[in-house]
Amino acid sequence: AAEQAALLLKATEKKLVGSDHKPFVTIFAEESFAHLGAVIQVLSSTCKAGSFDELLSSQRFSVAFRHALRLIAHRAAGTTDEYFARRLHKAMHGLGTDDSLLQYTMQRVWEDKRVDNVKRHFYTAYGKTLTSWIKGDTRGFYRDLLLLMVGSDDPTTYGEREVTFEEVARGDAVNRSLLDSDDVFVFDTGHGVYAWVGSRASAYERRHALHYAQVYLAQAGLPPSTAITRIVEGGSNPVFEASIGEA
Repeated sequence: AAEQAALLLKATEKKLVGSDHKPFVTIFAEESFAHLGAVIQVLSSTCKAGSFDELLSSQRFSVAFRHALRLIAHRAAGTTDEYFARRLHKAMHGLGTDDSLLQYTMQRVWEDKRVDNVKRHFYTAYGKTLTSWIKGDTRGFYRDLLLLMVGSDDPTTYGEREVTFEEVARGDAVNRSLLDSDDVFVFDTGHGVYAWVGSRASAYERRHALHYAQVYLAQAGLPPSTAITRIVEGGSNPVFEASIGEA
């Protein structure tokens, strides 16, 4: 994973003709989601941009190519629903509506049968339902069609669980032996936050690991731009490994 991350990072170095697409195409097309997730974790922790999304934004890739890479990356990380929720919010946020982005994203969400999960994540992230945003930003038959695709959007039925944290250790007392395979841990290094996912954590916890880290940022008063990295037990991340001590 580290070698491929280094190869991708080298491909993003500024050149007169732009970034090199080939390593991205090869690695993203040939590797499994599990391995690709490990590659992206290493790349996110070593690049100056601070995250894979920000790294892509700085490249001379086409919009379509960047979107494809982001979608594959989020599927590898198990965060596709959160990604689609952010895309829908971006399409309707601010002055005007990006109808092309809204239509394309809603089509993908509908075709992938992710509507229920996406609208739940949308409400969790932005405090308002997806239907309320659609009603405020679209009109006529177009709005009616989008609302029909979304369906019932009652946040009281989402079953989101309250997120509470229990401090396990801090400072020099933090070490690898404290990580429990049955749980999810949020690790604040002072320079970034890691969501460590145990191999036996529940499906719900695995899906919401990044959400837990986002809640931690809010509760700890940290900037929303603080880098968050999701690590699955067994994966490798040099910065994480160097930050957490041995038993």
